[in-house]
Formats: sequence, structure tokens, C-alpha cells
Amino acid sequence: CKSRKRTKEVSELLQLHGLSADYYNAGLPQEERNRKHEEWLKDKTVTMACTNAFGMGVDKANVRTIVHYDLPGTVEAYYQEVGRAGRDGKPSRAILLFKENDRKIQEFFIDAAHPPVDWVRRVWTELDGRGQNPVFCTLEDLSSCLPKEAGDRAVASCIYVLQREGWVRRIAPSDRPGMVK
Repeated sequence: CKSRKRTKEVSELLQLHGLSADYYNAGLPQEERNRKHEEWLKDKTVTMACTNAFGMGVDKANVRTIVHYDLPGTVEAYYQEVGRAGRDGKPSRAILLFKENDRKIQEFFIDAAHPPVDWVRRVWTELDGRGQNPVFCTLEDLSSCLPKEAGDRAVASCIYVLQREGWVRRIAPSDRPGMVK
């Protein structure tokens, strides 16, 4: 599952249908996580609804099925997560459940992380055109150079691209001068 909340919901749904199920996520106290993990390793719990925090250290040979209730963020994440099944060499299966809206949410995050080149150029032109070094401004200040539908998140993505490519550098908060308006 993608969220901590969803792990509990899925576990309860499975229990309603008579399955031995529990849930695991990084939000649980360490002692409870250890207990749940041990019960699953010893096959006291057959099904574990979990976030990917559960599987990172899992090396259990007899995992037969991995079901993704939510669409993973990347193909690499999916590949790594389904690789936890069938480690004993016996047949296993991976099932991916998703709705069309799940795909749209992932596409939204992908698009947000990769703004159009034109937008990145506009933000660079706006920063460069201010004639200051360093430039002190907010994301809201820069959003005026992008289409109205872009918003602050798109500006932040453009800044990230410019940082990644070495065109700008963010000044750490501890290195910024204080000011009062």
C-alpha cells in the first residue's frame, strides 16, 4: 500500500473476509513492528498489508504472492517489491490492482517533477533579469512568469531543475541575512 492509513484499512478488509491478516508501517512503535514482523516470519500471520517499509529487510523464502493495492511510484520500485516473492525458487505471482485515477496521480507527480523546458527557461529569465546576485524572492514572486495553471509547485520544480543542472544554487537558511519588513 502507498499509505500507512491504507495498510490498516486493507488489513481490516481482509480480516472481514476471514483471512489471517495484519498491517505494518513505519508509523507503528518499534516494539509493535518487531512483533508483527516476527509473527509473519513464523507464519502466524499469513497476509501482511504493508508499505514498502516492511519489505526492505524481508528475506522470507515462502512468499507466494505480492499484491500491490496501490500503483508503485516507479517501475524500479515495482520490480524490487515483487522480487520478494518466490525466493525459494517455487512459482509465485505478482498482482497489481489499480484504478485509472491511480495512474493519473502518478502522472501528475511525474509531470510536476519534470516541468516543460519553456517553463524552466521562463523562471531562469526571470531570475537572471532581476540583476541581483543573490536573488531573494518567493515562489509566489516567480509564479507570475508562468501560466496561471502552473502554480508554486511548478516553480519549485523549475528551480530544482536549474539547481540540478548547475544554473542556480539555493542559499541555506543559516547563510541568509535576516530582514524585517
